[in-house]
Parts: sequence; C-alpha cells; structure tokens
Amino acid sequence: MFDYKYHLEKYRGRSTRHECPNCHDPHSFTYYVDEQGRPVDTTVGKCNHEQSCGYHLTPKQWFAVVGGMPQRFFVPVSPRTEPRRPDFIPSEFVKLFFNIGGTLYDFLSEVFTYDRLIETWGDYGIGVSKGGATIFWQIDIGGKVRTGKMIWYGKDGHRIKNGTRPNADWVHSALMRKGLIKKDFTLAQCLFGEHLLTMYPDKPIALVEAEKTAVICSCVNPKFNWLATGGLSQMSIAKMRVLTGRTVSAFPDCKGFEIWNRKAAELRQQGIDIRVCPNVDRWATEREREQGADIADIILRQKQATDPTEVLKIMIAANPSIATLVDKFKLEVRDDRTF
Repeated sequence: MFDYKYHLEKYRGRSTRHECPNCHDPHSFTYYVDEQGRPVDTTVGKCNHEQSCGYHLTPKQWFAVVGGMPQRFFVPVSPRTEPRRPDFIPSEFVKLFFNIGGTLYDFLSEVFTYDRLIETWGDYGIGVSKGGATIFWQIDIGGKVRTGKMIWYGKDGHRIKNGTRPNADWVHSALMRKGLIKKDFTLAQCLFGEHLLTMYPDKPIALVEAEKTAVICSCVNPKFNWLATGGLSQMSIAKMRVLTGRTVSAFPDCKGFEIWNRKAAELRQQGIDIRVCPNVDRWATEREREQGADIADIILRQKQATDPTEVLKIMIAANPSIATLVDKFKLEVRDDRTF
C-alpha cells in the first residue's frame, strides 16, 4: 500500500491545466497530485479530450512501471498567478464578414425556407471568409467578440477533410498572422450563441456540441436559444458559468451521452442545471449511432426524405416496433403520407 493518496488536480484556472503528453494540447491535461498539491510526474494524469485523445495514466500504473515507492519524483509546481483578462476582437470584423451566402448557406437553403434561414443567419451573425470558410463568431453575453471559428464545408454540407483545406481555423489566429491584432492576444472562449441570452432572455436554453448543429436546430425550433460548446470535451465550467441559475436541455451526439451526463452532474453542483437528453441515440439509425451522428444529422436525414416509403424506413430504423404495427394491421404507404 502506498502512503500517499493522489487525486486529479482541482481546476483553479488555466495554470492548473497542462500540456498533454499524447496529443500535446497545451491546456488539456490534468495532473494527479498528492495531498500537498504536488504532481507525481508530468506524464501522470488525464487528458480532457476523451474522444479524440483518451490518454489516462494513473499513479498506480506509473508506479508499476517505475517500481517501488515514489522517491520524490515530483516536479515543481509553478506559483499560481491571476489569469490574464481576455482580449476581444473589434466588432467591426463581424460586420465586415457578415454574408448571406457561402457553401453551408447554399446547402441549408435547399432544406429550410428562405425567411427561417435568413433570420437564423442574422441572429448568429454568421460570416464568410475570403477563402470561403463559414465563420461562427463567439460573441459573449455582454456583446464582446471573443473569436470566430472558421470551418470549410463542401456542397454536401459536410466539412472538407481531403487535405486541400484546413479542418478549421480561428479568426484571432488569422488576424494575429496579418498583424491586425496584438500577438499576445489572450483568448477566453465562450459558448457559440451566448449573445442570444441577451437578445432573447425569455427563451429556454438548448445545448449542442457543434456550431452547425445549433444553427440547424434553431431553424427547426426557434423557440429555444440553441447554444454550442464547440466540441464534446468543451463543456467546461468557464464556458458554462454564464448559465448559472438557468435550466438547460443538452443534446450530445450519439457517442457523447455518458460523457456529458457525468459532466452535467458536476456542473449541477456548481448551480448550473443541465439535463442531458438520451433520445438522440434512440432517434438514430444503427449506422448513425456507429458514426456518432448528432441531432442535426437526424433532422437533415428526415427533412431530406421525400419518398413516403423512405420516410417509413427511417421511422422503422429509429423505432423497430413500427414495423410490427405495419405488419399486424397490414398498413400501406399512400401518397398523402398516411397509412
């Protein structure tokens, strides 16, 4: 038995999150520390990127390799300093790049009505870069622009991942490269769509992972403020604190329910009431579950189905018991979409 007890370092700001030894993200790794707050080793800990990285080395595993009791293998902990205040991007850039158009807009215009799409596009202030990327601005509840995520989409509405373009880029990074903002720009991300909390304070809140998903869901059900974390592992306390005292319905992708459910339990202890919906997995087909589809994928699949027979197939895939009803009552598909 070891005389030392270890636990994951509690979050006390960015200085308590370190470079992951596997994926090398500079602020995603949590050390295992002893009761005095000293880490076992810079390789002993857990990466926050559970899906894309998944690195997790426990003290027990580390000592099994090193052997014996720890002989002060501890690394010095740098003194904690107050986090720097976040910097902001001039709002003029949002106006400059705002554009009713682009590849993603063209794709969604085939699915949603013009009025609905225009209203949604304007609410989020979505832009298009000179290189054709869709810009999802992160505008906080105070109306300050934190940054913008630039994503390139193909004509099918999916990200371009063939190596001809980057998967994503950041507006603050592009502006720094051009010398338009200071090189030591301090980024503090916020939720995509956070400014809607001020625009529509009485709307209930729904949370998803991807920015595109928030836009699509807003087109379908504008009665909610649809916000996006920006990724499965991005439901951080720093981002979510703005929702303190609010009730939030969360819709992770098909592979993210357990992760978000655990995180939601932690956040509820901080006064952030998040309820994670398990139905995304139930609504999906088997193939969609394997691919980790999200609620937007399911919405698009249903809206793009025009053949009544195909609609029935989709319904059966999501709920196999429908097939039993069809067989039992000898139901048939008719042109008016009734049985």
